[in-house]
Amino acid sequence: MKKLFICAALLIAPAFAQAGIVDSALDSIGIWHGNRVEQPTSHSSPDVLAKIAAAMSRDNREGGYQNTSYQGRRGYHGSRGYDENQDDAASSSGESAVTVPAAGTIEVGFSPNRSAMNVALHVVKASTRSLDIAAYEFTNKRFEKAVVAAMRRGVQVRIVVDAKENVGKGASIAGRLAAVGAQVRYVDDAPLMHNKYLISDGETVGTGSLNFTVRAEKYNHENFRADWRNRALAQQYMGDFNGMWANGHPWR
Repeated sequence: MKKLFICAALLIAPAFAQAGIVDSALDSIGIWHGNRVEQPTSHSSPDVLAKIAAAMSRDNREGGYQNTSYQGRRGYHGSRGYDENQDDAASSSGESAVTVPAAGTIEVGFSPNRSAMNVALHVVKASTRSLDIAAYEFTNKRFEKAVVAAMRRGVQVRIVVDAKENVGKGASIAGRLAAVGAQVRYVDDAPLMHNKYLISDGETVGTGSLNFTVRAEKYNHENFRADWRNRALAQQYMGDFNGMWANGHPWR
């Protein structure tokens, strides 16, 4: 019966979920935590639903990021983004794709069996000098611990996050990482900052569909790959990251 109530809660969650709220709610009542799933032992089914709803409501009250700086951009129509003008936007683009020679070793992982997140964590844990992170949803505590450990090793960490999904959201780990020394900026110059990638030591790139969340790690169909020791590829990603960094706002 408990499983039935939990499934029902997950089904209704999208109606009022913000970035990371489902992760935060279930994590806070012990249904999942860190890198393991736990069965609640002291909550009745109604208690579970009530606590999930309360946690979601709390995170929602903590604030949402509202910014209209990109509302006037050509082709943008609220939440529909650029979809209605995608053909025109593509034809008017002045940039071409870049071809980079293959190099090093490629590591791949998939979810929901967790290997996608493990690849991302391998990149974080292997960093010795620098780590740049571009994140959309950013709530995974296991990922947070790995980044904190990297900083303790002396790794210089820069993080760019999507404004709407992180600013004012208690579930986001961006603020906690900023508080312990990471350089964090948020981006609001486009409808979404939807990148999910890592650049380690200026030579290794990790990227894929995987958001850095528990939901993406354990339940979604996701992928993540690491291109180890491919400096030419890393330089391309660093160019993109530095552009967002220059246009971003310091975490407040």
